[in-house]
Amino acid sequence: MTEAVGERLAEALELAAALPHRAATAPKVAAQRLAAHFAVPLAPDPTAMIPGVPSQDLRPVLAAAHERYAELLALLGEHADESGVAFKDFLQQLGTEITRCVEQAIEASATAITTLETHKAGLETEIGALKQQAIHSDFDGLTKVLNRRGFVARAARLFKLAREHRAPAVLGFADLDNFKGVNDRFGHAAGDAALVAVAERLGGVAKGRGIVGRIGGDEFAFALVCPSGVDVAAESARVSAALADVSLGRGRETQTLTTSVGLAWVGVPAPDQSVEAALADADRLMYSAKRAGKARCATGDVRPPSAAPAAAPDSSTPSINPPKDAAA
Repeated sequence: MTEAVGERLAEALELAAALPHRAATAPKVAAQRLAAHFAVPLAPDPTAMIPGVPSQDLRPVLAAAHERYAELLALLGEHADESGVAFKDFLQQLGTEITRCVEQAIEASATAITTLETHKAGLETEIGALKQQAIHSDFDGLTKVLNRRGFVARAARLFKLAREHRAPAVLGFADLDNFKGVNDRFGHAAGDAALVAVAERLGGVAKGRGIVGRIGGDEFAFALVCPSGVDVAAESARVSAALADVSLGRGRETQTLTTSVGLAWVGVPAPDQSVEAALADADRLMYSAKRAGKARCATGDVRPPSAAPAAAPDSSTPSINPPKDAAA
């Protein structure tokens, strides 16, 4: 033992092993056992020596220890010891209370974990809903193209991209002709179908090259980046062809839809080019097409904010071309 724990601790352990583990009937018995263990006579005088123990009579010390131990046992029940019923009941009650506390702690932890998981799931759902709301806030619910806010924001990014790549751009404004008459004649469901059809045609025009938006009612806008060698006349012909054969009907009654388009040539956008300004120019050109008989495309320049746009046609008046095979 000395080799394992050291001399001082070994002596303490040896002494503890020699002491009784329950209250003896009298301190004298414990003193006799202790003296016998150390093989020394228990002399009545205080000069008796026990190795490792201060020179004193051990009986008063053991009597005091016995008294303190008896006080402790008294807390558990009168005349109780560790083998008594009171002590066993105490241990059982203590174990039951500890078990109850542990169970409550586990239950509280499980409840807290469940609450956190519920909050996490709810938060993820709300975040997802906000994302969808942000997405839908930029798109038209009927035609699935951009709404005005979404179009203006993305058109500004498209102009920036065109400027970085030194590519010309055009911005168009399209308005269905006599749309109120379509609703009155065929009903609002047919009118909605007409709007969806026009949005799809313009989506085909812009595919891979630009964006389309429903600005309001039966009005649409589109912005395109033009490939090298393509001018405003070629873009006008392409848009007119795409919108030329849109029709709707109810039973045997059919009607060809016509659209008036204003196509504003932006060229390579200037750093301070405003989408709203270009949109206003395209709108002005669209009304020129309306005044010229509808069902046609009017082209012209965007009024530059600071300098003339690159590769823009040199004309001060709109060029108005009816869409191919379209009714006026």
